[in-house]
Amino acid sequence: MVVVVIVITIVLLVAWVAVNYRNLLSERKAADQSWSLIRDSLKRRHEMVPRLIDELKSNLQDGRDVVEDLARTLDEARSRESASAGDRLLCESALSESLGRFFKHVEQKSNVLEKESYLRLREEVVAIEDQLMTEKGKYNLSVGTYNVQREVFPNRFIAPKAGLQPAPEFEIEDTFANYRLKYKGTLPTFTRGRHRTGADQEKDVSQ
Repeated sequence: MVVVVIVITIVLLVAWVAVNYRNLLSERKAADQSWSLIRDSLKRRHEMVPRLIDELKSNLQDGRDVVEDLARTLDEARSRESASAGDRLLCESALSESLGRFFKHVEQKSNVLEKESYLRLREEVVAIEDQLMTEKGKYNLSVGTYNVQREVFPNRFIAPKAGLQPAPEFEIEDTFANYRLKYKGTLPTFTRGRHRTGADQEKDVSQ
């Protein structure tokens, strides 16, 4: 009888460890899948920057430093396209800042806002940024769940031996978080829907 109890206990213990480890692998897979979607959005953003520069090259004669900074940060970001989230955060954040400065510079020129080709490109960039922010939230949630699961006993002892390291979050800022895009003509400036605050809306109404 004692032997039976011991055997059952060992079987249950092994099953419990296996279930916890399987859950850990599942959470890691979810984080990796979320990261792949972020990589797709970042790649699309990389492809948009040269198109923007080419579209506005005739309007950037007095903004060479802005263009050079954008091109430099793009090259740095592209050089790390195969790197991990933690390794890419710094260069992609720098690209976001450079892209924001680029839009701020070009939209000071009234004739730029009359170019439908530019506005279409800008909407593509806005869509990419929105998608990137959405996927960032999902990824960080998956990473948080995985990292917590990794610290649960017995995973905290199994994970290192299985090569399952903690996953870094990807806290990249929205390119337009600190810059309000403009409508063409005399219409008020705007930021995208979910980033607007009550103060922004009141300010637009008063304009």
